[in-house]
Amino acid sequence: MKKVLFFVFLLFFANVIFSQSVALDPTFGEDGITLVPNFEEILLFDLDKSGNIIAAGQSFGDTVGFLPLTLVKTNVNGVIDKNFGTNGIVKVMEFRKGNPIALKITNNNKIFVVCNFDNTLTDYRTTMIQFNADGSFDDSFGENGKISIGFKSEPVVNIESSDFILISDNFVHSTISKYNYLGEIDESFGKNGKVTMTDSVTYNIRPLCIKILRDQSIIVAGFDALNKCDTEIACCKLDANGNFITDFANNGIWKKNMCVDYDLFYETFCDVIEESNGDIVFTGKEFGAFICKLNSDGVLYQNFGVDGFFYNYDFNGDKPKILPFEKKYFAGIMFGSYYGSYFLFSINQDGTLDTSFNNTGFFILDNIHVSDIKLQEANKIILGGDSKILRLNISTGNSIRDNEVFFDTQFIFPNPTKDNLYFKNKTKYEILDIQGRVLQKSENAEKSANISQIKAGIYFIKFDNNKVKKFVKE
Repeated sequence: MKKVLFFVFLLFFANVIFSQSVALDPTFGEDGITLVPNFEEILLFDLDKSGNIIAAGQSFGDTVGFLPLTLVKTNVNGVIDKNFGTNGIVKVMEFRKGNPIALKITNNNKIFVVCNFDNTLTDYRTTMIQFNADGSFDDSFGENGKISIGFKSEPVVNIESSDFILISDNFVHSTISKYNYLGEIDESFGKNGKVTMTDSVTYNIRPLCIKILRDQSIIVAGFDALNKCDTEIACCKLDANGNFITDFANNGIWKKNMCVDYDLFYETFCDVIEESNGDIVFTGKEFGAFICKLNSDGVLYQNFGVDGFFYNYDFNGDKPKILPFEKKYFAGIMFGSYYGSYFLFSINQDGTLDTSFNNTGFFILDNIHVSDIKLQEANKIILGGDSKILRLNISTGNSIRDNEVFFDTQFIFPNPTKDNLYFKNKTKYEILDIQGRVLQKSENAEKSANISQIKAGIYFIKFDNNKVKKFVKE
């Protein structure tokens, strides 16, 4: 029986004295939910420059055990786009099973997917596959839109950068490889394009998450499998060329045996995000879920939670993720099972439960399995799982910010402003009011917006890279 639990940890820069609510957005789909026909499970999704949603997962085939890679596209408000593929659906039918593990809408509006395909136990391949915006195969990419990269296990993939891809192979000895978007390995990275994640003596890191930091260094995190009977949470930092940064943590490796501390048998890091000051926040799991924080040098913040950890035994889950929030700390998603309900949790900056959030510290989603989550616009988050895409509204004063990564940052100034709003980079934009209505937009890339005709109040500006910023018009 498939077990999936969802929860999100929100970490605040300051405690908030009023209650903050969360609810399904009734303007999305049908009462906040879009049901995708014939989908077995939505696993991943991304948003294009207009906020439209492209989701990837598996659909039911004509025979038992046939679960082809399947894509679906909706508009901003969850209405299936019938012009995409066939009535909004694209199926890759040449493989018996397709398990998508990474999805990205590229700068030229292509749909890039890394997928594990298999036809038999001996015909198993990791493949890069690219579609055009209408769902057709991109014949200019590889062979008929596909490039097989030959991994024998399910890799961990980072496709945050528009310039390169990082992929781990955990089949024998874990490695991190660097590819471009043509499927070509970067021979200048590590040794012949690969970095081996073990010295066979002091560490053997099995990656479950890879994070590109703003200085282009790389955090690799998961668990240390050197002692298979007693694993430890572990992470390291590589420079942009794949060299170990030895002044990070203890000679380049940070690890901790939580099983000894909590009398359990298995632990691992599962997701990581970089804070604006360079701190690194992790979510992870053992027989439960935890969050911890290291500084940029790999030193644990002992005053976070209890001895450096927020921990909850009740959430026996799988693959936590992280989502950043505006004027808050960081959030994580946790999957697992907990009496058939799914939870959105809020955690204070000091690692304690924030009971002002929804009056309880959590929001419950009943009978919904969640596999991915992203910001769509200010105060709205999209969730995907099972055959459903959902949208949640977060109350005013609890708005969400985009992940601040080095290759995708857009600043606005001054804020507040009376007449003109300036941008760090040239960009197209839309200005929205707090109801989400578009008040002003540009057809060409600009470095400023004249907002003198807009009444005083709180507004949002959405850029063509789908980042959203809040500003005040005086």
